[in-house]
Amino acid sequence: MINELKKHSLDYFLLFAYSLISLVFLLTESIVQKRWTIIFLYGIYYFIWAIFHQSSIKRISVPIVLEYLLFISLALVALKVAFFPSL
Repeated sequence: MINELKKHSLDYFLLFAYSLISLVFLLTESIVQKRWTIIFLYGIYYFIWAIFHQSSIKRISVPIVLEYLLFISLALVALKVAFFPSL
C-alpha cells in the first residue's frame, strides 16, 4: 500500500485535496439543497477519479467500473435517506 501511495502520489493528492475542499464547503454551507449538491458532485468526482486511477494502473474492467458505480450509488442513497429525507 505504501509503495502504491508513493507510485501514484499525484492521484491520491488530487483525491485528498478535493475531499478536503468538499468537506470545508459541506461544513460551512447552511442551505440543505447546496449540501446535497456538494455531496452529489463529490460522488461524481470520486467515480471519475477512480476510473482514471484504475486506468492508469492498467486494472480497469467492466466489473470494476460497475463496482464503483454501485458503491457510489448506494452511498448517495444512504446519505439521502439518512440526512436529507425532505429533499
